[in-house]
Amino acid sequence: MDRSKNHTYFRIMTLVLAMLVFSFFSSGPAEIIMPGTFSEHLSGEENTARAAPIDDFAAGLNNRSMSARVLGMGGAFTAVADDSAALIYNPAGLADNGTGALMFSGGAGAEEISEFRRHLETGEDFLAGDDDFDSPEDFVEDLPESVSAAAEGLAAIGLATSAVGGDLRAEISGHADADDVEADINYLSNSNVRLGLSSKIFRVPAEVGTATYGINLRYNRIDAGNYELYQDDDEKYVRESLERDGSGLAMDGGLLLQLTPMVQMGVMVDNILAQDIELSGSREVYEYSYDNDSNGSWEKDDERSDPNYTENYGPSRRGRIGLAARVPVIGTTFALDLENASVLSDTDEDPVLYMGAENEMIFDTIRLRAGTYSRENRVFTAGAGINLAGASVDIGAGHSPGGNFTSLQVQLGLGF
Repeated sequence: MDRSKNHTYFRIMTLVLAMLVFSFFSSGPAEIIMPGTFSEHLSGEENTARAAPIDDFAAGLNNRSMSARVLGMGGAFTAVADDSAALIYNPAGLADNGTGALMFSGGAGAEEISEFRRHLETGEDFLAGDDDFDSPEDFVEDLPESVSAAAEGLAAIGLATSAVGGDLRAEISGHADADDVEADINYLSNSNVRLGLSSKIFRVPAEVGTATYGINLRYNRIDAGNYELYQDDDEKYVRESLERDGSGLAMDGGLLLQLTPMVQMGVMVDNILAQDIELSGSREVYEYSYDNDSNGSWEKDDERSDPNYTENYGPSRRGRIGLAARVPVIGTTFALDLENASVLSDTDEDPVLYMGAENEMIFDTIRLRAGTYSRENRVFTAGAGINLAGASVDIGAGHSPGGNFTSLQVQLGLGF
């Protein structure tokens, strides 16, 4: 073999070896606990409490954190992957990281954010046993019918063909039904610490036929809580809380292919290898009872409570396929991603199409972006960025008219 073939062979074997080593530490095939079966994990006894298992919120766990630039492009970044966000969207892009780069991005989104804060504070007081509410009916009447909010952030530092960083996404939602005297508050936090490595597989002149691979070694932590107020079969008011957390290791992989001087194709697969995550915590159940003077109070139901609650979550394999085409004459890059493609994924979620574009202006000092994608509701996005002397500032925004949800992201970057 000549030297170039030796290098290609070495790179491929390095990837294979990393996968084998990681599989040694993984716990085997993923196990997903389906709704309705989580009571089997409560010391093996049937439990009539009803707070939802983590699998009911799997879609929230699968939502990727978006940087401001990615949000502005409608989430279509798998085949672009040319900044530190490649650590999340396609680590193969880290091979073109340059000498080094820093990136910080964060933001939030909400539906009826003015009501959300009151909802959260009211729920916390109620769950803590606050006596400001005379009855469960008074509590539910004080809540808005529906609110939701999310916050996310990511930070990364890239050096040559590698990067290290972390990302966090937290979601909180609440619903209330005054007629049926029911309410719930749910939160879900998904955080990751990532080490990304990448390398060229081969390259031919004129940048046609370039292929790059990358892997992420990832530490994943999940924190979740569900709080409910409802009436049981005996028409007693029940207040239930379920809090748990857990962590595990996973490995993701990506490919970036330069099909022509203007067209790239990207492939990203999350959880190629992943440990089942055992979530542990506690469940507390209280009943609202009246004394002889018709004064109500909450009393703990020890039979339905469980201080040693456990639950398993098996991360699903999820794949993305992306295409990006750059048109130099107008300085515009068009990109699209297909998420949950069946050929790469084992999730039951529907495929999601992300589309976006980025236009470079005034010698690439200004960039304008727009995009769209649809999960539960159609989301339209836009963004802009300024690049000066290796430093960049970007802003991205998204709005869902059908879901009345608005999000905003700000990003700072520095190349060196």
